[in-house]
Amino acid sequence: MATRHDRQAFAAGMLLGITLTGLGVVLAQAVFGPVLARSLASTEQQILSNVHDRLVEDYVVPLDREALMRAGVRAMIDALGDDYSSFVGPEEVATYREESSGSLIGIGAIITDGARIRNPWPGGPAERAGLLPGDTLLAIDGQSTEGLAVDEVVDLIKGPEKTSVHLQVRRHSDDQLVDFEIPRESVPTGTVGRVEMLDPATGLGRIHIRSFARSTAAELDASLDKLLAQGMRGLVLDLRFNRGGLLDSAVDCAARFVEGGIICTLEGRGEAHKVRKADRSDFRDLGLPIVVLLNEHSASGSEVLAAALRDRGVAVIAGARSFGKGVYQQVQRYEDGQFVIKFTAGYYVTPAGRIIEGHLNSDFTGGIEPDLPVGPASPSESRAIYIALQQDEIPEPYRELAISIWQSLTDYPMNPVDPATELALEALRASLSPIG
Repeated sequence: MATRHDRQAFAAGMLLGITLTGLGVVLAQAVFGPVLARSLASTEQQILSNVHDRLVEDYVVPLDREALMRAGVRAMIDALGDDYSSFVGPEEVATYREESSGSLIGIGAIITDGARIRNPWPGGPAERAGLLPGDTLLAIDGQSTEGLAVDEVVDLIKGPEKTSVHLQVRRHSDDQLVDFEIPRESVPTGTVGRVEMLDPATGLGRIHIRSFARSTAAELDASLDKLLAQGMRGLVLDLRFNRGGLLDSAVDCAARFVEGGIICTLEGRGEAHKVRKADRSDFRDLGLPIVVLLNEHSASGSEVLAAALRDRGVAVIAGARSFGKGVYQQVQRYEDGQFVIKFTAGYYVTPAGRIIEGHLNSDFTGGIEPDLPVGPASPSESRAIYIALQQDEIPEPYRELAISIWQSLTDYPMNPVDPATELALEALRASLSPIG
């Protein structure tokens, strides 16, 4: 029978054994872990790692390990020869995230050449602080704006949320110098542009979606609510000049118009197919005739959305054949390396089984052919339509003052000659029964 002393000795031995075993595991991981990892790596990985190490350790001048690693990744992406695949480095990651989210951290104002405020956004930090059209930003956090481009001025204003930016401003009204301390907040960039009644008498409205970000579906809901409150009975969903964005956002937008079911299929290598379906809970039973507008600059997500609405029988398409960017990218974020890569992983296939892509593979025709074709616009007509659709309207409280300062704001009409829109309106009028 074991004595108490025997049990204590056994317990002590077990504890020592566990301690030594643990120490052995730690030592093995520290000493042999890297060797084991390299032995298990592929030949290509070992070569890349060896080249990186040799350059870092033996190059004639010291090198930044991370910068060299990122340069190697960028070179691999460039070697694909694919314009759709890209490397997003540390300097561009923040902008990439903003474009994906549909918002940025700033003060909520449109900046023009000369670091001048075109207009603040209603309800934003700049408006609350009292900035007005024509005010000139002389310095941002003590840095002069003289000679800076608009993008450089905006970059100085942006910063972490819940911090403040100090602005030295010359007032347009009296040339007085005024200092402002304005908090940085998340402000929408606006992926939905024009929202308007094109024919109030008949109830025909237009919503223009510029791109697809995480905010787009909510912006679309708000736009639909606005036009429905004004008596909308038919919709022009304008996707011209929309180059795409987040696929999830395009699928979410489609779900507003179709009650569940397939929006598109992602067809990758081999049998790697993924079906993207609309969430039934997002469906809005609008009961509206819809015409989708496309042109040669409509690509990717806009093509997915347009094809889904047509194939599912809820819309017709007018305009010109779309661009034909029918491939999707996988996005890989490497937080430790401070970069993002996007690379082409497969094709978009419409609910009716059509492949949209028309550039990477010559076997595919590519693009979405409209049901109601319109002849190509002249360069001047196309530019006027582009500016009208992309230009943010000046909020009413600031419109008169802004136009008095910048006469050029009236150089391009907000409603230029637009045969595609007119054709869409004709189709909608024909589909509606007379009122009364």
